[in-house]
Amino acid sequence: MKRATIAVLSTGVLLLAGCSAGEEPPAEEESLRDLTQRQEDEEAALPMPDMPGIPGTRRGHLTVQSASRSAPDIQGSWEAVGLLCTDPPMLQVIGGDPETQAIVLLQYPASGDREVSYPVVVPDYGVPVPPMAQVGVQLFRGRASYAYQGMDGTVEVSRFDDLVSGQFTVNLRDITSDDTVRFAGAFQDVRFDFIPEQDCLRVRQELDSLEAQRDSLDTAESQ
Repeated sequence: MKRATIAVLSTGVLLLAGCSAGEEPPAEEESLRDLTQRQEDEEAALPMPDMPGIPGTRRGHLTVQSASRSAPDIQGSWEAVGLLCTDPPMLQVIGGDPETQAIVLLQYPASGDREVSYPVVVPDYGVPVPPMAQVGVQLFRGRASYAYQGMDGTVEVSRFDDLVSGQFTVNLRDITSDDTVRFAGAFQDVRFDFIPEQDCLRVRQELDSLEAQRDSLDTAESQ
């Protein structure tokens, strides 16, 4: 297997917009903007669809499906890759093709039962206490691309020994538009390889830095 580094899911978007002072936009642009806003308002008024059912999958695969008001469909079943660090204790399950990339990241307990429920979280700062999970999806549709981050939900791990199996239901958020997508999936008997020690060490250093920042903020807030 090719070497791969841990991908701790995080998002950051910088939106830049500007117009020349004193210039009035053409009437056509105003009309297009009004039309776009009306369409967005109409879509936002639609009820959110129910969470899709857990899709069937097969050994060694990650299978997913989605439901949303208007976001592009996320659906597929791919041979999955598992990548594990023992320090920090983290496991990634990754699947996809040239148009879709999906990742489930588990921060599992260093000791005790690993076949438990992993709540999906988005840390404000620092690192939540395991077990916890993060979920991310990236879509490529022609020249357009979309990035989604799991906001809440659960990953239920049913097997975690030399193979890993589980299923999940997650609410995803488009990091640029805030569109919400219902997302469900399953992975079955996925084999995993160990990530090179130096790559895990780099992740450990980053997590320790986040922990130090959290402790500093907690101390400042208590004073």
